Amino acid sequence: MDAQPEFLSERLDSILRLTINRPRAANAINGVVTDGVVSGLAQASRDEGIRAVILTGAGDRAFCAGRDLKNPQNLSPVALNRLRREESLAYTRALMSFDKPLVVALNGVALGTGLMLALHADQVVAAEHAAIALPEIDIGIATFLGHTLVAELAGNGLANDLVLTGRRITAAEALQRGLVHSIVPFDRLALEAEARANLLAAKPVETFRDAKAWILKRRRVAVEAAYRAHDMLEANARKD
Repeated sequence: MDAQPEFLSERLDSILRLTINRPRAANAINGVVTDGVVSGLAQASRDEGIRAVILTGAGDRAFCAGRDLKNPQNLSPVALNRLRREESLAYTRALMSFDKPLVVALNGVALGTGLMLALHADQVVAAEHAAIALPEIDIGIATFLGHTLVAELAGNGLANDLVLTGRRITAAEALQRGLVHSIVPFDRLALEAEARANLLAAKPVETFRDAKAWILKRRRVAVEAAYRAHDMLEANARKD
């Protein structure tokens, strides 16, 4: 039997549903996932019949547990970091240039870069058991981008807390803090995501695009600054 593809794309009338299909790897981001997000958003942008996109993960364990840390190509540390940087930039820029409604359905935990992926959505709906965290500090990584995205949506107080402690917060706290917009039982998650997508898709198209363009303009400046700061930190570390 052929293996299931690691990224799925499904048309639901005027909605395109994208699914990270790596449940055994906690839906961690790899090159296939990167290409799937980029190509899926490009398809939705080109097709006037697609009014909104839903991004979710397979299973009930994880939406996305972050970056896949395996190195199947046995790249050198420098080459591996370069590849991961290029992939991160590719899907982040695709998300920040997507001007149609984007809804994320958190079917489980969203950790590290998985949370950053989710926070680019216009609406985030979560299953009751979902949770989020920026645990990079516990593995020796400073997450400038994670801080930037949380601070924009929920303020510096929560961003400082999550980045410096690495603690995990529940979907209920994420809702209270403004990082999640709705919580439902897991068996209603897909329907809630579709309802949210249809709600946003029903708005006047040009007006929605203008409003989202303004939101993304501010975000783009902050995100690009975070990438530059991270690059500088890595460059200084290599000198040492």
